[in-house]
Amino acid sequence: MLRNKYGGFNITNNSRTELKVVTTFEGRFDLLRTAIESFEKRHPYVKVIIDVAHKDMLSNRVKEIEPDILEIKSQDYPSFVHNKLVEDLQPYLDKDNFNIDDFYGSMIKLTKVKNHLAAIPSLAVMPAVYYNKTLFDKEDIPYPEEGWAWDEFEDIARKLTKKGENGRITQYGCFVPTDDLYYLEAFALSNGGSFLSPNGKSSIGYLDSQNTIEAIERFVGLFRKQRLSPYRIRTLDFPKVAMHCMTSVLVPFIKQNQKNIGVVGLPKFKKEVSFIAVRGFGISSKSRHKDLAWEFLSEFILPYGSIGKEWTKWQMSTSKSLAKESGQKDDPIWQPFYRALNHIQESSFLKNGKWEELRPHYNEKILSMIKDERSVQEIIKEWARAVQNKLESES
Repeated sequence: MLRNKYGGFNITNNSRTELKVVTTFEGRFDLLRTAIESFEKRHPYVKVIIDVAHKDMLSNRVKEIEPDILEIKSQDYPSFVHNKLVEDLQPYLDKDNFNIDDFYGSMIKLTKVKNHLAAIPSLAVMPAVYYNKTLFDKEDIPYPEEGWAWDEFEDIARKLTKKGENGRITQYGCFVPTDDLYYLEAFALSNGGSFLSPNGKSSIGYLDSQNTIEAIERFVGLFRKQRLSPYRIRTLDFPKVAMHCMTSVLVPFIKQNQKNIGVVGLPKFKKEVSFIAVRGFGISSKSRHKDLAWEFLSEFILPYGSIGKEWTKWQMSTSKSLAKESGQKDDPIWQPFYRALNHIQESSFLKNGKWEELRPHYNEKILSMIKDERSVQEIIKEWARAVQNKLESES
């Protein structure tokens, strides 16, 4: 293995025709190696070169080495299509008689830009609440059910927050990440607010709207007033935290190591809201081996192959038929995520590519709201103006 300057490394096998793949395929090399070995066994003249790049450097790596197959992040689909970096994969699916409707619509909605299918969805990540059944049972509290309200979430968190004789908290009722804006934005949207305008060009009148402010004040109240949630946690400390807001990536770990954990969708204010981030694999428009690239990609990703079916062992299926065949659709741990597909909203990360660049800024603002004595409304008004200035300066 040869490490590259993008934080990853290259995997090569000795063959002749090179098929280059750029990916952030972190920690899943058994599946990747199986795909390569199977493909090269049938194509001894092919050498598959896997270039693993850090997720934040993926776009730069794609532009530098011009791969045949490339992994694409949710926020990059529009720019990749606009700059003509990827092939339209719909003709390839049609040729293989694969019905695109087998993929979940909310996932294809992201990977398909202006009727151009940029990628086959391979990884879908969604938020939910993981709760410790043992701690609920101990206090004789019913498990939360789908469609539950924020008031119920807060009330349970209050009941399950415990203090020792010295007044220090020994058990938190909940944990909501402060460094991931997806949760906070979901709560704002649930309350009828938003962070950006529909066209993604304005924060004034949206981020600082009354509905948004009300939702953020309730979120901040978990930390500032009631101390129901810690700012950070080092590990998944289920014995000391009753409810964790985490993503679907956690499910395989839960199923293998935590038998007393349940999962439920995010609590709502006025309506149910969820987000989805989808990564997929596409074929470079500059590839000299497009048909060969598709053959490898289809075996690796599409649900009808033996390798494609392996994906469900460690992540949510992007295929309806495979979700049913694998048993995920009826699994109580996975069910909340499939149900939440009916409540997907567009995040600010997708509305405007500059929103991602503001991450350090909004992380700072969230911590200010939690730790400062100033009013949340004052900080949000200040935040909205700063975001607006940034958006206008970059336009």
